[in-house]
Amino acid sequence: MQHILRCDYEACRQYLMNLEQAVVLDQNPQMLQTFLSHRCDGNRNILHACVSVCFPTSNKETKEEEEAERSERNTFAERLSAVEAIANAISVVSSNGPGNRAGSSSSRSLRLREMMRRSLRAAGLGRHEAGTSSSDHQDPVSPPIAPPSWVPDPPAMDPDGDIDFILAPAVGSLTTAATGTGQGPSTSTIPGPSTEPSVVESKDRKANAHFILKLLCDSVVLQPYLRELLSAKDARGMTPFMSAVSGRAYPAAITILETAQKIAKAETTSNEKEEDVFMVMVCPTGTNPDDSPLYVLCCNDTCSFTWTGAEHINQDIFECRTCGLLESLCCCTECALVCHKGHDCKLKRTSPTAYCDCWEKCKCKTLIAGQKSARLDLLYRLLTTTNLVTMPNSR
Repeated sequence: MQHILRCDYEACRQYLMNLEQAVVLDQNPQMLQTFLSHRCDGNRNILHACVSVCFPTSNKETKEEEEAERSERNTFAERLSAVEAIANAISVVSSNGPGNRAGSSSSRSLRLREMMRRSLRAAGLGRHEAGTSSSDHQDPVSPPIAPPSWVPDPPAMDPDGDIDFILAPAVGSLTTAATGTGQGPSTSTIPGPSTEPSVVESKDRKANAHFILKLLCDSVVLQPYLRELLSAKDARGMTPFMSAVSGRAYPAAITILETAQKIAKAETTSNEKEEDVFMVMVCPTGTNPDDSPLYVLCCNDTCSFTWTGAEHINQDIFECRTCGLLESLCCCTECALVCHKGHDCKLKRTSPTAYCDCWEKCKCKTLIAGQKSARLDLLYRLLTTTNLVTMPNSR
């Protein structure tokens, strides 16, 4: 638990390796049960804790992540176009070279393009061709690889006009160059033996926490217990998936959703349906209707103060007696649905011209938006893989 809360990826990986060795050799039978029973404040298990560190902490870092992802997709498309142009040029030279048959030029051109595409995929750049998924964000086993800052020069022609053998070293060099600039989980440690725990920079905490979450979901030793961990509720009655949606950690929520789907397919027995096993980890029976992940996801808009500032505008305003938002103080619709859910919060019957004061009285949860693309992806997945849309809430 302490390694997870410190976002120390390397320590978590080493602990899981030791845990797996202890289970295989049956050296410390209590070690696994101790690990599974770890709890922190609010009755949160290891997955709850990991998800909580994945929560976005500012709109600036979220915007930078989305811009970096968009820029990387555009960069890959440009490099792929450049490689195909090179392939076309080489195929023309090859077809006009001495000793070449006209009928083999087209097949050689196709073979060249395919090998260049494979070289890019070998370097980890082909992952954007199939669109965005949770595997595009972060992967603890094979961390995302930065694209190389060069485009390979056209290889020289061999005497027979066949260029297949020339691409072999090019693939290796491309992979090596890309791997050297790859970015994985980061920790700031002092070289040499030290008893001090590793300290992760604040900007890397969320990324490392997502790496750790995937590490836990992919762990062999935890596979028999993941269903229990993913269906456990914290003090607020939320599973790790529900907590991720509530905290706007949408990439983490997608990772958990995919893991739950795999578990439901693998562990379904003749006495239970796959859908029932899946829903236990997503939204268990007896959950408060207002805590439905689909409803929470749709209500997770940002506070109106993020775009009005101190300017009074016409909007529905609410007062919350629980938090002391009374008289001249009020909150917007988004804050009423998220920050003051379950409070004595009612619509004000006065002039609706105001700005939101939620942040003055409490820690406003709606000031940070989270990743919009991941939110849309998650919404689509919930609509297509669950029946939450058929479950009405209290309203």
